[in-house]
Order: sequence, then C-alpha cells, then structure tokens
Amino acid sequence: MTNVQRQQIYKPQSQPQRAPHRVRRIGRPGRPPAFSLVEVTLALGLVTFCLLLLMGLMLSGLNSMKASRDEVAAVSCLEQISDAIRSGIPTGTSTYQGGGPYGALTWTIGGAPVTYDLTNLSAGGYPTLTEADQIYAARVEITPPPDGRSPGRAMISVAWPRKSATWNSGTSSWENAQGSTGMWVYFLPGQ
Repeated sequence: MTNVQRQQIYKPQSQPQRAPHRVRRIGRPGRPPAFSLVEVTLALGLVTFCLLLLMGLMLSGLNSMKASRDEVAAVSCLEQISDAIRSGIPTGTSTYQGGGPYGALTWTIGGAPVTYDLTNLSAGGYPTLTEADQIYAARVEITPPPDGRSPGRAMISVAWPRKSATWNSGTSSWENAQGSTGMWVYFLPGQ
C-alpha cells in the first residue's frame, strides 16, 4: 500500500449535519398541544388533597392556640387568688379577708377550714358581674393557720368553661370541664 492509499483509507470522514432536535407534538396535526382531561382531573385532585390537608393542619393549630390561651388565663386566675390570700387583711383580732377584689374570702386563725366556689371569673383573673365575661370557675379551700406564727394553706383550682364545670368533692377534681389547673398556697398571717 502506498502512502496515498493509506491517507485515503484513514482519512477522517466528515460528519453529516444534524437538524436541531425538535419536540414531537402529540395530538392532532394543526392544533396546539394541550393537556388531556385525565391530566387536568389528576392535577385538580392533587391540589384539592393538598388544600384539605393544609386546612386540617390550620384547624389543629387554631385549637391548640385556643387551649393555650385558656390555660394562660386560668393561671392568671390562680395568681390573682393566691396573691389575695397571701396579702390577707386583718379585720379583727384573728379574722382575715382576702385582699383586692377577693374580699369575700375570709378565714379565722385557729378556725375550721373554709371553702369557696367562685363562678364569676374573667380571663384577667378577677371577679366580674358581666355574664359574657364570666368564663372561669374556681374552687378555693383555705385551711387557716393554727396560730399567728404558723403557716396556713390553701388549695386553689380553676376550670373552664364555668357553665359546664362542676366540682366533685369525692375525687377533688373538676368534671365536665374542657380544662383545669390548680396549685397549693402556703401563707403566714399578716405577712
């Protein structure tokens, strides 16, 4: 083989030019491409499912937020009542009454335990006369101190809503309440 023949045999062949890649249209010729009814139905179903799921999560979040708000307001009621007991005002030689708006809470040093049911508490923790603001009910059991130097104690429990919540003395708990919270308070007379 001669050099000329070798060059012709191994001469690189030029590649043919390709046309740019085109997307093949599906559908009838002469009409623009479009989605089929099945594709549209599936897309709408998927969007509807996602929206329903999102609405369910929002509802759960709103319920959780309401429960949290109710519990914070009930704790406010507990704080107001416990502050009133701790800041008891002497009304006689051995008789005390609660401070602030809880003047109806009275106890006697060395006296018998007393119980109060408060059914007119607002979200701010104070008694109210407005029916629409009366949301919480409270049970207060005060065991007065045996003498002027010993501490007394009080059990305070708050429940909501007040219209359905009832106190069960046998179990010392609320029945028919959406929620409740409570605390024990130890106090010294005149402190």
